[in-house]
Amino acid sequence: MAKAKSVLFPEIRGALKGLEFRMRYNGVLELGKKRIPTNPRSDLQMQIRKQYGRLVQEWNSLSPEEKEDYNRRASALRLSGWNLYVMENFVAPTISTAELGVLELGVSELGTG
Repeated sequence: MAKAKSVLFPEIRGALKGLEFRMRYNGVLELGKKRIPTNPRSDLQMQIRKQYGRLVQEWNSLSPEEKEDYNRRASALRLSGWNLYVMENFVAPTISTAELGVLELGVSELGTG
């Protein structure tokens, strides 16, 4: 992956023939193979998506006064009302360590260790 700070192209982004230009948070310009995100559609991911969709529907059904109340309270936290609504109403699904793929202590993918 090529990295450079460029005076000529401080804001170049996009893709070209399977390569992708990216600007990192520290201002370094990267040129690398275009990344294609995976979509595993795991049970956990689908639970989270379903809950997020429910929150969107609930937020959209709130009255303007209720939304304004969230916006007012959220402004003190430098958030939007929507962000505060999600923070207060999102319930993280419970998962087991097996779903996370956590290895047992003392055992690595390469064998014992």
